[in-house]
Amino acid sequence: MQKQVEGYGGMLNKYEFLIHHLTSYPNAIIQKVQKDKIQIYIDLSIISSTMNFYIKEGFQCVNIQWIGISKKLGKHKKSWKFPDTYSQEKMVQRINEDLNNQMDKILGNKY
Repeated sequence: MQKQVEGYGGMLNKYEFLIHHLTSYPNAIIQKVQKDKIQIYIDLSIISSTMNFYIKEGFQCVNIQWIGISKKLGKHKKSWKFPDTYSQEKMVQRINEDLNNQMDKILGNKY
């Protein structure tokens, strides 16, 4: 796995589009970078919430985990697993759709 990532110049290069999207949120920072994983932290203090995204290289796949913590809404999680060759644009699209659906369920919104 490490050689797969190193061949792309590291996690920041291999998943550049995905990371750029996740760090485009206001107050988002890359909190930790390791050889096979990245943690992105998002401070949403204006609504008393935080979010963390964990991107971890697996065997021919990438695992992404989202953890949202809100004082009013509690703790929520969502995970995705994609082939490491999967389009990052499609990863972002799927993550956005799933998080929007998750928020609708949390807030009790009807479709």
